[in-house]
Amino acid sequence: MKTPTILSFYFARHFMLWLLIGFVTCSLLVLLIDLVELLRKAANIDVSFFLILKLAFLRLPSLVQLIAPFAFLFGAILCYIRLTKTQELVIARASGISVWQFLFPSLFASFIIGILIVTVFNPVAAAMNSKASRTIDRYFENKISQITVSESGLWLKQYDEKADEDTIITAASISTDNMIFKDVTIFEFDNANHFKRRIDARTGVLKEGYWVFSDVITNMPASPPEKFDNYSIRTNLSLAQIQDSFNSPDTISFWELPSFIKTLERSGFSALRHKLHFHTILATPILLVAMVMIAAIFSIRYSRKGRTGLLISGAMFTGFLFFFSTRITASFGIAGNMPIILAAWTPAIISILIGLWFLLHLEDG
Repeated sequence: MKTPTILSFYFARHFMLWLLIGFVTCSLLVLLIDLVELLRKAANIDVSFFLILKLAFLRLPSLVQLIAPFAFLFGAILCYIRLTKTQELVIARASGISVWQFLFPSLFASFIIGILIVTVFNPVAAAMNSKASRTIDRYFENKISQITVSESGLWLKQYDEKADEDTIITAASISTDNMIFKDVTIFEFDNANHFKRRIDARTGVLKEGYWVFSDVITNMPASPPEKFDNYSIRTNLSLAQIQDSFNSPDTISFWELPSFIKTLERSGFSALRHKLHFHTILATPILLVAMVMIAAIFSIRYSRKGRTGLLISGAMFTGFLFFFSTRITASFGIAGNMPIILAAWTPAIISILIGLWFLLHLEDG
């Protein structure tokens, strides 16, 4: 039997209403938790409460994107429990409408919303999170060095407190085998931002607390160039700091991630975290559909068993089980023990297969 259009819109309207309730509830919860965490970090820092509140709201879209599967699970559970409690689903099934027919509006809406989250919401969330990250680095972590990867190579900015000067270091690429920076150029400025010296080197190696450059030519204003076989300067950078200081994946738009990944790999650095994040975002529509299907399993059984609390607890436990499984597969992917695509897509695919299997066995639809 074909589902009447007006009935499909009715089910979709109820689903969207309860989904909104689920999103608002989860968003307020994560906002409160993040606000408390930021207040804890700011306990010994002279920053205003308004700045803390601003940071919490800037980080909220990125956190909402992270907990979106739970919001869909929670909203779908509330929706279908309400419909079963009022016997509307029972009446629909008695009139010949299968479980797949009354689920289709919710599944279709979830897929479309998932696409909008990936293509529209993610760029906005990434931009806001990037602004929040820069503010946190400035006020909370007091980071002095700045590290950027661009089409022209790797750019580093460090501050030497003893000499009270800024140094900008750029390298065309870095060899991942021996961590040697190639075609290095260094610009030194005094505390008034006046140019002091330029250093060009064929290679550079980052040691503990200093750089060592080879085949060096130095240029200073009003002085002839000088050549050195080896040359060293102080630094407060480390290889671990350079790797960790690249833009966090959740501060980069979905549309910009592929080009950033190519640039990162071309510079000689690992892009596993960013690849994993890209494919995880790409799997969002499938994952949201799977969460609705899992919620329907528990909600439909409620109409027959009447054990509301137990079934809701089971659905939420399933959601948390999924969350931990994504963290585990992500760890394997970043460690290189599992292909990135497999690590990102496995939780979504397994979840939707579980939903299909249970619905096929519980319902004759």
